Amino acid sequence: INMFFEKAVEQFKYSIMCEPDSTVGYENIAAAYLNMGKKEEAVPVLEKLTKIGKPSYSFSRLGALYLTKGADLMDGYRKSKNKADSVNAFEWYNKAISVLETGRAKFPTDADILLQLGNAYYSSDKIDVATASFKDLVEKNPSNKEMRYAYGVVLLKGGHYAEAASQLEQVVKMDANNIDACYNLAATYINWGNDLRDEALKKENNDKSYQEKFKLAAPLLEKYLSVKPNDARVWLSLGQVYAHLGMEDKSKAAFKKADENK
Repeated sequence: INMFFEKAVEQFKYSIMCEPDSTVGYENIAAAYLNMGKKEEAVPVLEKLTKIGKPSYSFSRLGALYLTKGADLMDGYRKSKNKADSVNAFEWYNKAISVLETGRAKFPTDADILLQLGNAYYSSDKIDVATASFKDLVEKNPSNKEMRYAYGVVLLKGGHYAEAASQLEQVVKMDANNIDACYNLAATYINWGNDLRDEALKKENNDKSYQEKFKLAAPLLEKYLSVKPNDARVWLSLGQVYAHLGMEDKSKAAFKKADENK
């Protein structure tokens, strides 16, 4: 298959030589590289298209590739703690924001550009801007579960648990098999429950209503693990949830699973 795409790239390079002002050759070369998984080769082609100013998807695809570069560097930073990786990651995030903002100015209603722009602001820890962006997207595209999921995640990161739960519950209703939505909805309930428990402790009362949030989280984590049974962090979360609910045997078993899958 790659040989076919390689030949296509060569042919489209000739078409660019014949019609240098046309975007068609560049578009097809970028598509061929992406189909071959050659993201690095696709970047300069997409950069050329964004300088030309069209098509709209060149902005969203280039922004997504910049975000991937940043995410890879951030993953490296988490493992190595090399500050240079973190700094470089944010440079790529800012490059993504720049190209996507340019794209938004040219194509203000393009949903893919707006979605990637929200992701870029989220990655850059500009949570307030990301929240506003995704809120606007969801209001304009209420049936789009991907946008609603992204909105729920930024609300969760911003500590807006009731609003996050509302969005993620709708995503799970739209797609019961979306285990990432299940996990983040569970995380919302857990964080919400922890906050309610801390408030009860400060007031020195015996209000146990916070346990209702942990009860909601448990089946969502169980569902996630039914699909991805080797995820240690989720077993750990489930063990903590069981502990909050006084389910000692299940808690011990979940913690054991977490240790086995480290």
